[in-house]
Amino acid sequence: MEAYFRHCREQWATGGPLRAFGIRAGEDKILAGTVDLRFAGEGLAPGQVNVAYGLYPAWRGRGLATPAVLLATRYAADEGATEGR
Repeated sequence: MEAYFRHCREQWATGGPLRAFGIRAGEDKILAGTVDLRFAGEGLAPGQVNVAYGLYPAWRGRGLATPAVLLATRYAADEGATEGR
């Protein structure tokens, strides 16, 4: 887990192809899930971005994923993505 978080921070700091977002929910704003964007990778053409998301079981069915994915794809478009996969 620590290595993954280090990798995510490094990707943000260096402008790498991965952008990982946390989905926070509840009064305490605890981590409820994630949205990952990959701007480069096997099978992706220029302008395409891979979108992956997930919620921890306790947070599913509460309407959290849709707004999180919409925000992340808006960010991707601002970064030059023209198509999600």
